[in-house]
Amino acid sequence: MNTASYALYYDFLQEAVTPYFGLHTLIPFALAAICIIWFSIRIETPKNIRLFILVFSALIVITVALARVSEHNQLEQMRELLKSGSINVVEGPIENMRLMPYHGHALESITVQNRTFEYSEFHLAPGFRSTVARSGSILRNGLNVRISYFQNYILRIEVKK
Repeated sequence: MNTASYALYYDFLQEAVTPYFGLHTLIPFALAAICIIWFSIRIETPKNIRLFILVFSALIVITVALARVSEHNQLEQMRELLKSGSINVVEGPIENMRLMPYHGHALESITVQNRTFEYSEFHLAPGFRSTVARSGSILRNGLNVRISYFQNYILRIEVKK
């Protein structure tokens, strides 16, 4: 691959690692669990119901915490793959671009070498999410690009000069 003939447009490594699911979800669940437990104690709820509330609340908090750990591991794995160059790459003109409507939450999509990528600023997912309607993305049909990706996540976009 000739890197001199491409300009970097998007790079996942330049983004801050942000929790897409974790902390902003864990905190409200934990606070709700504490409130429910506190109220069940204050109103003298029967012991078996209090135990159920405690166990159920703990399971929710643990589930959200485990989801956060899993998500963090996936983000780090994607960063390492991109740094090492052990990542899938497609190169060629963008075809079949489907734009997200200006008023709506549909996915925008592009196809390069029969590989279709879908993305949206409304999806809490890692990687490229900038749409033409909301961010003024430069992507368009016929634009020659090189896309580095993991699963369906676009981790790097380079535009042919």
